[in-house]
Amino acid sequence: MTYEPTLDDYIQQLLHDPKPSVRQNAAFILGRQRDMRVIASLLQAANDTDATVRMRVVESLGAWKSNPDVTQVVMQAFTDADETVRAQAARSLGLMQNPAVVDVLIGGLQDTSATVRAKTAEALGTLQAAEAVDALLQTLIEDDDDSTRYFAQESLVQIGGASVRSAVGAAMQSYVDEPGILIDLISVLGRLKGDGNRALLEPLLDHPDSDVQAMAKWAIDELK
Repeated sequence: MTYEPTLDDYIQQLLHDPKPSVRQNAAFILGRQRDMRVIASLLQAANDTDATVRMRVVESLGAWKSNPDVTQVVMQAFTDADETVRAQAARSLGLMQNPAVVDVLIGGLQDTSATVRAKTAEALGTLQAAEAVDALLQTLIEDDDDSTRYFAQESLVQIGGASVRSAVGAAMQSYVDEPGILIDLISVLGRLKGDGNRALLEPLLDHPDSDVQAMAKWAIDELK
């Protein structure tokens, strides 16, 4: 007869096993349990000496919404020395759907790690954080990482609304002579719902850059 580990067994593994691989697996398993008993052990393990274990713990904590202690620990993990832990913390904060974390995440758009910046941009879209529009737009325009710019663009579309349209429209005027940036901005505008897009797009049909013209035509067609 095969012995199946109990919840308490996994808790003991997480907190006391000398092998990081065992602790990591225990964190993974415990994160898939909807038993309140796992929270205290996960919170304690958030300070594990092994970064991979901490990352799994933060991933598991992301499933627990509306718990102030969990939110606080994951926010602390967003400052971890290891970029994989910070990246997972960004994702978990987004999944928690707690608007109180938005300001913390906005700061993460300046992280030295492109992976963290990308996950942060994605999380802000998951939260549909209207307060982050300006920061995401700046990231879309200025970040040198393709993935980060992609997620900034997608998050602006997710947030949507008049504030995004207004900010993107103003940026299009400022960067009309920079086709690469302009194309990214048009991509956002073309996927926003509501009135007002056409007036911003039609002048670009006569833009000197053919790629900008093509993108503007695509965006206008999307409005139909």
